[in-house]
Amino acid sequence: MNLTRVLFWALGLSLFFMLARLWVGQGSYPEIWHLQQQIQMQTADNAEKTARNNQLKLNVAGLDKDSSVIEEHARIELGMIKQNETFYQVILKSDIQDSTAHLPQPVRESAHVE
Repeated sequence: MNLTRVLFWALGLSLFFMLARLWVGQGSYPEIWHLQQQIQMQTADNAEKTARNNQLKLNVAGLDKDSSVIEEHARIELGMIKQNETFYQVILKSDIQDSTAHLPQPVRESAHVE
């Protein structure tokens, strides 16, 4: 074999291994694409959580400044009723039917005439 053919094969093999590294293993293109997708998902999740944190900060600031906000939360979440107020609870027929739909039906015994 001549020197040119040996150099050609050596360069070809080295090129093959260098290109293979681009497509397989650590730092390959598929791994980079996967990491970019993870970054996009994490960025979206971070933005969502940042918006939620900002809303919670506004709620806390509102609680500190205005007592009517505290009262509203107490009424909605804790069922607060002020003195000299009358509480009315309205129960609709559809609510009764919905709440009794999951209850077991009584078993009726039938009389057998022999």
